[in-house]
Amino acid sequence: MSLKSILILFLSIAVIGCSDPKAANESNFKLSIQTYLDTTYPKCYLNTQFPATIEWDVSGLKGKLQALAKAGLVSETKAPLQKPSFSFGKGEARLVPTFDLTEEGRKYYKADAVKNIRGEALGGFCFGKARVKEVTQFFSLNFFFEKYIPSIYI
Repeated sequence: MSLKSILILFLSIAVIGCSDPKAANESNFKLSIQTYLDTTYPKCYLNTQFPATIEWDVSGLKGKLQALAKAGLVSETKAPLQKPSFSFGKGEARLVPTFDLTEEGRKYYKADAVKNIRGEALGGFCFGKARVKEVTQFFSLNFFFEKYIPSIYI
Protein backbone atom coordinates (compact mmCIF):
# COMPACT_ATOMS: atom_id res chain seq x y z
CA MET A 1 0.00 0.00 0.00
CA SER A 2 1.23 3.46 -0.74
CA LEU A 3 1.57 6.14 1.90
CA LYS A 4 -1.29 8.08 0.30
CA SER A 5 -3.66 5.07 0.57
CA ILE A 6 -2.72 4.49 4.22
CA LEU A 7 -3.27 8.19 5.01
CA ILE A 8 -6.70 8.19 3.33
CA LEU A 9 -7.67 5.02 5.16
CA PHE A 10 -6.55 6.44 8.50
CA LEU A 11 -8.41 9.74 7.96
CA SER A 12 -11.64 7.99 6.92
CA ILE A 13 -11.51 5.73 10.00
CA ALA A 14 -10.88 8.78 12.19
CA VAL A 15 -13.84 10.68 10.69
CA ILE A 16 -16.17 7.67 11.00
CA GLY A 17 -14.99 6.90 14.52
CA CYS A 18 -15.33 10.49 15.69
CA SER A 19 -18.79 11.12 14.28
CA ASP A 20 -21.45 11.64 16.93
CA PRO A 21 -24.48 9.34 16.36
CA LYS A 22 -26.72 11.87 18.15
CA ALA A 23 -25.56 14.91 16.17
CA ALA A 24 -28.19 16.65 14.04
CA ASN A 25 -26.91 15.94 10.54
CA GLU A 26 -28.33 14.50 7.35
CA SER A 27 -26.73 11.06 7.64
CA ASN A 28 -27.98 10.52 11.21
CA PHE A 29 -31.52 11.61 10.32
CA LYS A 30 -31.47 9.40 7.23
CA LEU A 31 -30.30 6.40 9.27
CA SER A 32 -32.93 6.98 11.98
CA ILE A 33 -35.76 7.38 9.48
CA GLN A 34 -34.66 4.26 7.56
CA THR A 35 -34.51 2.25 10.79
CA TYR A 36 -38.11 3.27 11.56
CA LEU A 37 -39.32 2.48 8.03
CA ASP A 38 -37.72 -0.97 8.18
CA THR A 39 -39.94 -1.77 11.19
CA THR A 40 -43.18 -0.62 9.50
CA TYR A 41 -42.76 -2.08 6.00
CA PRO A 42 -43.76 -4.13 4.13
CA LYS A 43 -47.42 -3.21 4.51
CA CYS A 44 -49.92 -6.07 4.63
CA TYR A 45 -53.39 -5.85 3.07
CA LEU A 46 -56.54 -7.96 2.86
CA ASN A 47 -56.14 -9.88 6.08
CA THR A 48 -57.89 -13.23 5.84
CA GLN A 49 -57.16 -16.92 6.12
CA PHE A 50 -57.05 -19.27 3.13
CA PRO A 51 -58.87 -21.17 1.82
CA ALA A 52 -61.67 -18.62 2.21
CA THR A 53 -65.29 -19.58 1.56
CA ILE A 54 -67.63 -16.63 1.10
CA GLU A 55 -71.17 -17.55 2.06
CA TRP A 56 -72.39 -14.08 3.00
CA ASP A 57 -70.46 -11.05 1.79
CA VAL A 58 -71.26 -8.11 4.04
CA SER A 59 -67.74 -6.61 4.03
CA GLY A 60 -67.02 -6.66 0.28
CA LEU A 61 -64.36 -9.34 0.66
CA LYS A 62 -65.64 -11.34 -2.32
CA GLY A 63 -65.00 -8.47 -4.75
CA LYS A 64 -61.49 -7.92 -3.38
CA LEU A 65 -60.69 -11.62 -3.68
CA GLN A 66 -62.06 -11.70 -7.23
CA ALA A 67 -59.72 -8.81 -8.12
CA LEU A 68 -56.80 -10.79 -6.67
CA ALA A 69 -57.96 -13.80 -8.73
CA LYS A 70 -57.72 -11.66 -11.88
CA ALA A 71 -54.20 -10.67 -10.81
CA GLY A 72 -53.28 -14.35 -10.38
CA LEU A 73 -52.67 -14.29 -6.61
CA VAL A 74 -55.68 -16.44 -5.68
CA SER A 75 -57.83 -18.96 -7.49
CA GLU A 76 -61.63 -19.03 -7.34
CA THR A 77 -63.71 -22.20 -7.44
CA LYS A 78 -67.34 -22.94 -6.65
CA ALA A 79 -67.89 -25.40 -3.82
CA PRO A 80 -71.20 -26.91 -2.69
CA LEU A 81 -72.38 -25.76 0.70
CA GLN A 82 -75.16 -27.66 2.44
CA LYS A 83 -77.64 -25.12 3.78
CA PRO A 84 -79.47 -26.34 6.88
CA SER A 85 -83.18 -26.94 6.59
CA PHE A 86 -85.50 -25.01 8.84
CA SER A 87 -88.19 -27.61 8.34
CA PHE A 88 -88.26 -31.39 8.01
CA GLY A 89 -86.24 -32.96 5.28
CA LYS A 90 -82.94 -32.24 3.67
CA GLY A 91 -81.57 -28.71 3.40
CA GLU A 92 -80.68 -27.23 0.05
CA ALA A 93 -77.19 -27.30 -1.38
CA ARG A 94 -75.86 -24.25 -3.15
CA LEU A 95 -72.57 -23.31 -4.74
CA VAL A 96 -70.49 -20.68 -2.96
CA PRO A 97 -67.19 -19.16 -4.07
CA THR A 98 -64.06 -20.53 -2.41
CA PHE A 99 -60.71 -18.79 -2.82
CA ASP A 100 -57.26 -20.32 -2.32
CA LEU A 101 -53.71 -19.09 -2.83
CA THR A 102 -51.87 -19.70 -6.09
CA GLU A 103 -48.11 -20.29 -6.25
CA GLU A 104 -47.66 -16.59 -7.11
CA GLY A 105 -49.90 -15.58 -4.21
CA ARG A 106 -47.85 -17.63 -1.73
CA LYS A 107 -44.84 -15.40 -2.50
CA TYR A 108 -46.64 -12.35 -1.11
CA TYR A 109 -48.84 -13.93 1.56
CA LYS A 110 -47.67 -13.79 5.17
CA ALA A 111 -49.63 -16.19 7.37
CA ASP A 112 -49.26 -14.16 10.59
CA ALA A 113 -49.50 -10.59 9.28
CA VAL A 114 -51.83 -9.31 12.03
CA LYS A 115 -53.74 -10.52 15.05
CA ASN A 116 -57.49 -10.15 15.38
CA ILE A 117 -59.30 -9.04 18.52
CA ARG A 118 -59.23 -12.61 19.90
CA GLY A 119 -55.46 -12.80 19.42
CA GLU A 120 -55.67 -15.19 16.46
CA ALA A 121 -53.20 -14.72 13.62
CA LEU A 122 -54.60 -13.57 10.29
CA GLY A 123 -52.66 -13.65 7.07
CA GLY A 124 -52.31 -10.87 4.56
CA PHE A 125 -50.68 -9.91 1.28
CA CYS A 126 -47.55 -7.92 2.10
CA PHE A 127 -45.92 -5.56 -0.37
CA GLY A 128 -43.40 -2.77 -0.46
CA LYS A 129 -40.14 -1.56 0.97
CA ALA A 130 -39.67 2.10 1.79
CA ARG A 131 -36.25 3.66 1.35
CA VAL A 132 -35.15 7.15 2.35
CA LYS A 133 -33.96 8.93 -0.77
CA GLU A 134 -32.83 12.14 0.88
CA VAL A 135 -33.39 14.35 3.88
CA THR A 136 -34.29 17.79 2.58
CA GLN A 137 -34.55 19.73 5.82
CA PHE A 138 -33.79 19.25 9.49
CA PHE A 139 -32.92 21.33 12.52
CA SER A 140 -31.39 20.75 15.88
CA LEU A 141 -33.54 21.02 18.98
CA ASN A 142 -30.59 22.75 20.66
CA PHE A 143 -31.29 25.76 18.43
CA PHE A 144 -34.90 25.83 19.64
CA PHE A 145 -33.97 25.56 23.30
CA GLU A 146 -31.18 28.15 23.08
CA LYS A 147 -33.37 30.67 21.27
CA TYR A 148 -36.72 30.28 23.02
CA ILE A 149 -35.72 28.92 26.44
CA PRO A 150 -32.44 30.68 27.20
CA SER A 151 -32.31 29.79 30.88
CA ILE A 152 -34.26 27.62 33.26
CA TYR A 153 -34.05 28.19 36.99
CA ILE A 154 -34.95 25.54 39.54
